Amino acid sequence: MIPMYRERAEVPVGGAAEIFLGEHDKMRQYLLLFKEELTKMAEAHDLERAVIFLLDSQHIFKRLLVHHDTRERKMLYPLLDEVTTEQEREGLFTKLKASPFVMMQT
Repeated sequence: MIPMYRERAEVPVGGAAEIFLGEHDKMRQYLLLFKEELTKMAEAHDLERAVIFLLDSQHIFKRLLVHHDTRERKMLYPLLDEVTTEQEREGLFTKLKASPFVMMQT
C-alpha cells in the first residue's frame, strides 16, 4: 500500500510515507526488545527492576501504536481510498488475506 500511496496521493504535512515506514521500524524494534527482555528476565538479579523496565517500554510502545493507528486512519487510508479504484482495493485486500502476516523475522 505504501508504494501506491507514495506514487499517487497528495501527501499532507505529517503524512509522508517515510513517517509511516519509520514508525513500522520502531514498532519492530520494540517487539525485538520485548523478546530480548523477556529472555533476560529469567536470569535477572533484580526482577522487579526488569519488570518495571518492560512495563515502561510497553507503555511507550502502546502510545506509539495508538499514534500510528490514528495517523493511518486519518491520512493513509482515506487518501488511498481517493487514489485507488474499487478493483485495486479489492486486490490489495485479497493479497493481504492470502499472505501470512509476519510481524517480525528473527
